[in-house]
Amino acid sequence: MTRHDTDVVSLVAALLFLGIVGSWALDRSALLPGSKGWLLPLVLVAAGVVGLLGARPRRRNADADALDDPYPDA
Repeated sequence: MTRHDTDVVSLVAALLFLGIVGSWALDRSALLPGSKGWLLPLVLVAAGVVGLLGARPRRRNADADALDDPYPDA
């Protein structure tokens, strides 16, 4: 199986969707008493953090660099 990069845009969109649906469900239920105005901003901040972490530059492994160079001594 070939390893592939994570699609950060799709991941953030899915987390936003799940967070909005989850905050709506918690708002409609009686699980959290009181004001629930902090749920949606929390979801947006979490999705932003995931997006920032996914946008970080990736470090390449030294072994992968060695495999990429077909003529290391040339």
